Amino acid sequence: MGWKFDNTGFKFVVKFIGQFILLYFVTSFLSGFVFSKIYEDKEHIFGVDQENLAAVASQEVLLTKKSPSVVLGFVGDIMLDREVEDVVLSIGKGDFKFVFDRAKQKLNNLDLLSGNLEGPISDKGRDLGSLYSFRMNPDATLGLVYAGFDVLSIANNHTGDWGEEAIGDSIYRLKSFGIETVGAGFSQEEAYQPAIVEVGGLKIAFLSFTESTGIYRGSNVALATEAKVKKNIASLKETYPTDFIVVYFHFGDEYQKESNDKQKQLAHAAVDAGAHLVVGSHPHVTQGMEKYKTGFIFYSLGNFVFDQYFSNETMRGELLQVFVESDGKVSNLELCDVFINSLFQPTILPCHPVLNF
Repeated sequence: MGWKFDNTGFKFVVKFIGQFILLYFVTSFLSGFVFSKIYEDKEHIFGVDQENLAAVASQEVLLTKKSPSVVLGFVGDIMLDREVEDVVLSIGKGDFKFVFDRAKQKLNNLDLLSGNLEGPISDKGRDLGSLYSFRMNPDATLGLVYAGFDVLSIANNHTGDWGEEAIGDSIYRLKSFGIETVGAGFSQEEAYQPAIVEVGGLKIAFLSFTESTGIYRGSNVALATEAKVKKNIASLKETYPTDFIVVYFHFGDEYQKESNDKQKQLAHAAVDAGAHLVVGSHPHVTQGMEKYKTGFIFYSLGNFVFDQYFSNETMRGELLQVFVESDGKVSNLELCDVFINSLFQPTILPCHPVLNF
């Protein structure tokens, strides 16, 4: 049977093709519009999510980011006379920086460094005749600056070995190089004045007292009595607004590894009066530590630079690191063992937390 293409069939085909073309274009247009909107919305949503995530992340950083701790460093007895000076002159070419070469890197990373200077730095005065009389070469000041010392306690039994003139000259020399001194002065009143140092936005106050002035009988060295300690801490708190109070004591019995009752009495009195930290020197060996109420006590940090090579204990000491936050609270305490070599150079060994920090 043959197929016949008449006028009706022709109209049907033309109509079908026209509808198909119209449907194709309409569908193409609508799909493009719809899908573009979908993708635009997705990009918008993704962008918003990215912004939200960034905001949240930034907020979390702000919430968790803390101001860095201020790290205070403390060492024990420093004596740069006698055989220490002999080594500096013979091997260190007369440069007292030689003494601190092995410790400098660690010490310079601290925000503030303090220690006990066992005698005057001076070329003045006269020897009062002590059995062990110390007076350090004025050039030793450059070694202390090189090591990074900011504050030195000078209330001890050797600071007056060469009399009042040497004490005054020593204070002048140290302060002219930017090192604060505490515990002795040009008068009795100055001896009890605090040294206040600002570091990292914190005001750190230092007071220093000694049980003995040795052979020296002047009144310009701060004596460690319970009454004087309490009075001067109270005066400090009333007169100078500070964030953290450190009290140095030169006390105890030489070469004894345990603190005595008098040390405990003085240290506790200092904390009761408002001290946050008590640091001791004089025994030439390390002693114990304790947390007492809201304060921390380190009875002796031993030697840092000394020529007492007659025992292992006297050729060792400790570096104390105290981490203080912006609110004045202690967040960590670390002790680092110190080994003094045959050239009297302190070497600082790895540190470890103490007192449950």
